[in-house]
Amino acid sequence: MAKKPTTAPKTASGAKPAAKTRAKAAPKASAKSTASAARKPRAAAKPKAPAKTPAKAKTPATPAVVSQATPVVAGPTIKKNELFDRIMLTTGAKKKDVKPIVEATLRALGDALSAGEELQVPPLGKVKVHRQKDLANGEMLMLKLRRTGPSTAQAPTPTPGGGADPVKDAAE
Repeated sequence: MAKKPTTAPKTASGAKPAAKTRAKAAPKASAKSTASAARKPRAAAKPKAPAKTPAKAKTPATPAVVSQATPVVAGPTIKKNELFDRIMLTTGAKKKDVKPIVEATLRALGDALSAGEELQVPPLGKVKVHRQKDLANGEMLMLKLRRTGPSTAQAPTPTPGGGADPVKDAAE
């Protein structure tokens, strides 16, 4: 006698029960694992990140140059005594008169900049603190200096013992 293969009973709607269909479709597993899977609800699936598409090769655009950048090369450093000498030459004053005035001026400028104040000194320009950082032995100030007008051109620096003295020429 030939046996007919048995099929799962149909529900009222005519469809097979879902649990039995999954059990038949899934690969064989032990009874213990299928029983525990039936008891535990599945965690919600995390949304997958969209697959990254490879970057399209763009034709490089030619950048528009607004103005040619000129490299800045640091010149010689002017020490305080050099500054005193230059001021003595331009004013004709003695060092004992120039030194306390210049030191007081530098101290006042440094204190103002440390306090975050903006300086607007016409022969020098407009100076403001761009960044400030406290250090173990002091502070570091990154400044922005903006100079405009004809005063930005460097005037010839008088040399000791030669050339014209602008203060004496103006007085004559």
